[in-house]
Amino acid sequence: MMAGDTPPPDAVAMMSEMASKPRNPVARSPLLRKGGVHRKSRSAERMKSRRNLKEEAEDTMDRRPPDRGAGAETDSGTG
Repeated sequence: MMAGDTPPPDAVAMMSEMASKPRNPVARSPLLRKGGVHRKSRSAERMKSRRNLKEEAEDTMDRRPPDRGAGAETDSGTG
């Protein structure tokens, strides 16, 4: 700052006056109004359902009996 950049005395008095005034209880921060029920977003719900579906499909595939015909070569009538 340069020597001529000092704030006028009125500005200093206004700032100290503003700091000592009580806050307006009616004019609250808009961030404080975000309270209430906390829910997952729609995209989070969709992702969760996809994850659950994938897990269920993997569990079903793990519990299936092995396919008897896959990979086994059989002689059908050649003899």
